[in-house]
Amino acid sequence: MKRIYFHFFGRVQGVGFRYTMYMLADKYKCSGFVRNLDDGSVEAQLQGRQEDIEKIIFELTENQRYINISKYFQKPIDLIAEEKDFRVTY
Repeated sequence: MKRIYFHFFGRVQGVGFRYTMYMLADKYKCSGFVRNLDDGSVEAQLQGRQEDIEKIIFELTENQRYINISKYFQKPIDLIAEEKDFRVTY
């Protein structure tokens, strides 16, 4: 299990990014959260198997019609053992 913090830039607000990430996290059984930031970027934390997290990021960056991630940063962070679901926060 891994937990990774992400910060996404590009056309990531107003294009279904959070909903898409929510659906992918559900599909790949990852927990965490995603939220818009005031500067137009999006931050997220994903917790799950490394290969599932990689699949989510691949699908977000390669297979989307409206989402256009120009760059993103990631860093590993501590696991949250009691977390069981993925949520969109505001």
